[in-house]
Amino acid sequence: MTKTDIIEHLNQAKAAHLRWVQRAHMLIFGFEFDKNAIPVDFTQCNFGKWLYSECQKLCSIDNSLSDSITEIEILHTQLHNVYLEIFKIYFGEQKKGFFGNIFGTKKKHLNENDIRLANDYYKNLEKISASLVNKLGSLQKKIHLTSQDSLDTI
Repeated sequence: MTKTDIIEHLNQAKAAHLRWVQRAHMLIFGFEFDKNAIPVDFTQCNFGKWLYSECQKLCSIDNSLSDSITEIEILHTQLHNVYLEIFKIYFGEQKKGFFGNIFGTKKKHLNENDIRLANDYYKNLEKISASLVNKLGSLQKKIHLTSQDSLDTI
């Protein structure tokens, strides 16, 4: 895989992450979403799919790439853990199994405390997202500095 391809896929993953955060923001501000439109599971969002497939191949190249990816994974998991709290406010406890997926719906009436709490969680989500985007920028720089010969092995 070429360096250009890797950087392009990283940029697409970053854009997918930013869209996910934007959907969470829109949910907080009253837009209606199907509960599955903003995946709670960190392996099911588009960014997570990239992170746990293509991005993992970079770990074998260089320890500094591996360390960066580990930091990104930690932030990504934290992000989804915070979103889970927002999800619980808007959709109730996450229900497991077939019937939980069918019958989970957005709460009709949120009180002021729910809205305030969701906003506080979202502010934390934004901070984590900013750190994640910063780490992605660092990863991109490290990829630029990696020789194409090393990248050809993946």
